[in-house]
Amino acid sequence: MAGNARRLFFLIGLAACLLTTSRAQPTEVKVGLIIDADSPVGKIATTTIPMALEDFYAAFPNSSARVKILQHDSGGDVVAAASAALQLMTTQGARAILGPQSSVESAFVADLATQAQVPVVSFSATSPSVSPATARFFSRAAQSDAEQAGAVAALAAHFGWRRVVPVYQDDDYGAAFVPFLVEALASAPAPAEVPYRCALREDATPDAVAAELHRMESEQTRVFVLHTRPGLARRVFDAAAAGGMTGDGYVWVITDGLTGLLGSVEPPQGVIGLAPYVPTTPRLREVKKRWAQRYMRDHPDDDLSRAVLGCHAVWAYDAAWAVASAADRLNATDLSSPPGLVNGTGGPTDISGLGKSASGENFLRAIRNVTFDGLGGKLELVDGELVAPAYRVLNIMDDGKERGVGFWSPRHGLTRQFGHASNTPAGELGLHPVIWPGESTVRPSGWVQPTNARKLRVAVPGNVSDSYRPILHLTTFDAVVADMTITADRAAHVDFTLPYMSTDIAMVVPLRDQRSSKLTPSNQAGTLVYFGFSTLVFAHREKLTSNLSRLVVVVWVFVVLILQSSYTASLTSMLTVPQVEPTIADYRALLRGTDMVGVMNNSFTGKALTQSGFPQVRIMRYTTARSFQEALLNGSIGAIINETPYFNIFLGTYNDNFTMTDQRNMTGGFGFAFPKGSPYVTDLSQAILKLTENNEINRIERKWFGDPKGNDSQFTSGRLSFKSFRSLFLITGITSVVCCIIHLIFNLNDNRRQPIQQITSHASSPAEVPCVIDMVGSPHSASYKSEGSRSVEMAIPLTGEIEPVANSQSEEVVALARHFDSSRE
Repeated sequence: MAGNARRLFFLIGLAACLLTTSRAQPTEVKVGLIIDADSPVGKIATTTIPMALEDFYAAFPNSSARVKILQHDSGGDVVAAASAALQLMTTQGARAILGPQSSVESAFVADLATQAQVPVVSFSATSPSVSPATARFFSRAAQSDAEQAGAVAALAAHFGWRRVVPVYQDDDYGAAFVPFLVEALASAPAPAEVPYRCALREDATPDAVAAELHRMESEQTRVFVLHTRPGLARRVFDAAAAGGMTGDGYVWVITDGLTGLLGSVEPPQGVIGLAPYVPTTPRLREVKKRWAQRYMRDHPDDDLSRAVLGCHAVWAYDAAWAVASAADRLNATDLSSPPGLVNGTGGPTDISGLGKSASGENFLRAIRNVTFDGLGGKLELVDGELVAPAYRVLNIMDDGKERGVGFWSPRHGLTRQFGHASNTPAGELGLHPVIWPGESTVRPSGWVQPTNARKLRVAVPGNVSDSYRPILHLTTFDAVVADMTITADRAAHVDFTLPYMSTDIAMVVPLRDQRSSKLTPSNQAGTLVYFGFSTLVFAHREKLTSNLSRLVVVVWVFVVLILQSSYTASLTSMLTVPQVEPTIADYRALLRGTDMVGVMNNSFTGKALTQSGFPQVRIMRYTTARSFQEALLNGSIGAIINETPYFNIFLGTYNDNFTMTDQRNMTGGFGFAFPKGSPYVTDLSQAILKLTENNEINRIERKWFGDPKGNDSQFTSGRLSFKSFRSLFLITGITSVVCCIIHLIFNLNDNRRQPIQQITSHASSPAEVPCVIDMVGSPHSASYKSEGSRSVEMAIPLTGEIEPVANSQSEEVVALARHFDSSRE
């Protein structure tokens, strides 16, 4: 009995253990992987995807589902990839597919998977030819090539390249990128054009590649955008180096598909590359170290330079993580549903009779709803496309290492730091300095004179005539070198350089002598009054005893001398020197009058006059300067309206009879015209700027047009008036006031002094006799004298203390005082 009980407990425990083990065992989810195992991307995938799944389940050990990878090698063949996809979906029970590797394969497999409702997640098919918009069950965990077209256009605009030549692989991967590139270049702030394209077959031989590059070298453009697979790109760079097309003056830009595989491409020094922006995190650094070791372990024959965790490895890692995360979100019904396709009507190779995956819809929804922080940043599939935050701009160095020079994003454009708008000057271009091919730091112009025989056809018109109109459209010419004014209407048809000469619209009118009008009766009356006034000033003969009075008179006499001299000189000038002035002062006077106006034949100045309100019937057109001179002299016209360079020449010949008024209206200046989008415009504008900065352009202008200041006529000087001598009158007034104030101050001081009583002498008779107190001897004594009497000395102290005097003298003073008092009575 006891033994039976023990056996019963043992069986129950064993059943419990088996039940617990069965519950902890996750459900297997088969996922296919289609790659080209021998290609660089294929080797990266075979290392990265298993590693990503291991990391996922290490981070989430309690996952309810486990992804099992079923790998197929397509060898880069579309038929092989399609066959592998059919096999995975029909016989191997795959619920999803990672890959295929190339865009051509992905397009075909995506159609099959959409028909069978099996999700396809690609980590390397970047061509816009395949997208979730055309295949509903296709999702792209990589950045589309259409995104980086904007980055290439931004580089062309910032560096001033007006023409760009795409060199691409002639298949769905390369050809689908070109339309997006052309559109981005045309819509950039500084538009650029694609003069021609270079399409190369993937299996093109080195000789075929060299022949195409030789044709490109004979053309004008020197900016090339390379968008091919690594094998073809390597042959292109080898041929370019052999043909001298990787040196100074050339520009090569490679897309992210090549930048992520630098070890396989081996680009030359100076190449500009684009790579998806991957934020550097501790997790990324840790994965990079483990990934490099694992890659060399899986592919020991590869060069160590290829063991670099690039964008393809990052995308493959995040794609595998996303599929594993989505599989873990499937419910029990989906996981228990039969794998593979159900309800099919044909065999495994019957495409028309394919069944459908029972878990496909929910699996697709789970994949597109996955959001997590992956190696490449936040992974989020919006409508099946990876959200691309930004691109890095890289400069390839001699040793094949990359050097970051900036970033590009749709929001901020080119910036030196990620996430910051660029406010740097145009000279810095929003990027760090770039070392170009040939180790040059000078920005390549992007074009050269072509060597394919055809020369530039430059129009150099003579006199201004109707020939300007066909030239403006530049249907038969490559450029116009002439005295062509930059206007808004003309700029709509051609591109102008910066003006090589500044111009203004000015007016030239005849001169007339104003001497007779100066000597009017009012002027003569003023002259008489003036002379009368000056005569009064000089006529007095009063004797001046005060120094203040003398100072005032000296100043007045000096002022009168200046007035008389100025009047004499002015009167002499009025009577002898021609006093000329323009017959029409300015545009307002011309508009108010009735005089006819002359303009150059077919010049835009006539249109400008009519737009400003000038009557068309008063405008007369002439073809030569001689016609202008004759018309002005005989009175046919009253003024000429033209641009200042023409007037400088005209007045240099006829300066004695005509003058240019001061009022001028600015124009766009003279510039060279080129067809729209011509690469010559930028470089010629820079050359003009250099001539302007070193003052060479002014020297050339003075040589051929003369000094503009030398043609200015000397008009009548201003008449003499009170304002002409206000400074002198101000000095005179100040001097008079100051002297008056000083005189008043002296008078006030004299009145405040205590007067000294004068002592006069009297005779013996009652009549009063004047007396005098004389200051004699010492300054401390005074003497009193009277007629017929002796002197009496009195001490007058200078200090505040009164000194005593002799008693006898005191008695005499007292007696005298009494005598004076009695005599007054």
